[in-house]
Amino acid sequence: MDENMRPKHFPVGGWMIVIGVIVLIIGIVSFKVTGGIEHYIDFTDVNYTANADSLKAIDLDIGAADMEIISSKDSKELVFKAENFVESEYGYELEDGVFRIYSKRNVHIYGVPLIGTTNKDTKMTLIVPDKVYDELDLDIGAGSLKIGPLSARKANIDLGAGDFEAHGLVADDLDLDTGAGDLYYEGEINASGDIDCGTGDVDIRLAASYADYDIDVDKGVGNVDINKGSMEGTGRNIELKIDCGVGNVDITFE
Repeated sequence: MDENMRPKHFPVGGWMIVIGVIVLIIGIVSFKVTGGIEHYIDFTDVNYTANADSLKAIDLDIGAADMEIISSKDSKELVFKAENFVESEYGYELEDGVFRIYSKRNVHIYGVPLIGTTNKDTKMTLIVPDKVYDELDLDIGAGSLKIGPLSARKANIDLGAGDFEAHGLVADDLDLDTGAGDLYYEGEINASGDIDCGTGDVDIRLAASYADYDIDVDKGVGNVDINKGSMEGTGRNIELKIDCGVGNVDITFE
């Protein structure tokens, strides 16, 4: 038989590719029809209360969730409430005087979490007594965190692409690290401050005199604006370092 007349067979590898594409399409359609990954995840509401006499620090990693921290002068309890809480992603505990919200996202492919977007509808509220805490350690990914009046000897704030808003936050030592998010801080820095701004916007309003601060600015193509306000100092020497990449930092002394 003429070689040109022989029937041509489709390669086995080609059939495997075709079958794989078909299975992928079916999977995507089924995923959309059933509501995506949220269809397979259990959301729950949380209402947790504990005695806060021993509470000395707060350590939060909230990812893409929205959260508010409220201080109460009349309460001696810690109250944690949450809507659409994802237990496969989050955990919480009060141990050794530290209240923690921690991430359970420990499955990664090349550093990318397999689960990490299902907590976008999670709303959390933390109510704590109004007192001076040893440390606040706050990690916000793409979510948002709002804080009312609160005091700490040391405050660490790490903001990714989300939003952070503080009204009446008082810290002896403050460490701010922002990525592409927006940060608003109204309060006091009483000993030292370190502000590192990536591509986002940082707005800081300090209830203090410019004359009491020793300010060191290091910036790239971003903007750093300082409104000096009153020049009548109190004799303090508070070190404030500002490192601005391509974002914007506005500091107002009031």
